[in-house]
Amino acid sequence: MKKVLSIVLAVMMLSTMAFAAIDVADDGLQMYPGASLKIPADKTIYKAVDSTTGNLIAITTEMDAYKVNAKEAIKEKNWTVSKVSWDSGRTLVKSVAIDDKITDGTDKVGGVKITLKEDYKLVKESDLEGTVFLKEKTAADSTIGKVTIALEVKKVVYNNEAKIILDSRDDEESLDEDQVANTVYTVDAANGSGNLTLTGDDFEFSNKVYDGEKLFLEWDYEFDDAVLQANDDVTGDITFLNFVASPSFSSGNGKFIFDVEKDYHVYENKDGKLTELKAKWSDDDNGLVVTGIKTLGSYVISEKALKSVAASAGETPTDNSNPDTGANDIVGIATALAAVALVSAAAVSLKK
Repeated sequence: MKKVLSIVLAVMMLSTMAFAAIDVADDGLQMYPGASLKIPADKTIYKAVDSTTGNLIAITTEMDAYKVNAKEAIKEKNWTVSKVSWDSGRTLVKSVAIDDKITDGTDKVGGVKITLKEDYKLVKESDLEGTVFLKEKTAADSTIGKVTIALEVKKVVYNNEAKIILDSRDDEESLDEDQVANTVYTVDAANGSGNLTLTGDDFEFSNKVYDGEKLFLEWDYEFDDAVLQANDDVTGDITFLNFVASPSFSSGNGKFIFDVEKDYHVYENKDGKLTELKAKWSDDDNGLVVTGIKTLGSYVISEKALKSVAASAGETPTDNSNPDTGANDIVGIATALAAVALVSAAAVSLKK
């Protein structure tokens, strides 16, 4: 869902090595936290280093031979990330890896995938500058030697900023999926508070918001593989709703309206553990309603009842769990004491 932007690439020179320069049009410097940057490799413009002068020279007949002998795409089994040199922004990066599936137009050429760390609060522009080097593990053409590709990265990483402007306590702002993407919102309420509504596919969420609140409200509909596999015997409609940053509101009176039939089930999903929420049908809202929401998380909406991931692996769900009061522990202790009493009574009876 994160928008992938192109990068500026340049030729770097190292003595006694062959190089490739990749020239990809740059349509902007901004990159969002959590996004992935895919850099395609183009073998048609490889260059080599003159062993005498150290200057870059074009490969002509040698290039033809290289193309015949070498693999047509950059693949992990043939290439390695030999070095990553960051001038700035090292802490923004989660991983750098070869990606066999990267395409350049319609051609699968392989290349490098740079994935950034998620940061839902970052709004200050942070530079990401450096160079990634790829090198052949084994020379595909001995007349040229191991080829090295030098990729220069120059990006600025940050989330967008926007305001939720509310002129009165009764004023309401409505936001959709496109508006909330990659954006940190700050509530600007003239009279201290107002109302916010989020509108998506088959759902609406509303809550009161207060002046100064900062909220990263982005959501997606990506499915949870583990939940689907745990319920592969369940027929009917199953959809997912995920608020990626789990935003928390000052008010705990948030309200969901799900545009589904009245016999559907709504679950909160925490790492595969499903907790069914108290959803009630509302004729006025023409949907299933869940109230009392303070923090938005991940949800599963299903036509049929579902099992948690752990439950499907052999754990039997029970209806008498009471984690808030510890009632289950008390019942367990009482049962144990009763068993001890019975054993003691039997021992006394045998002694007599």
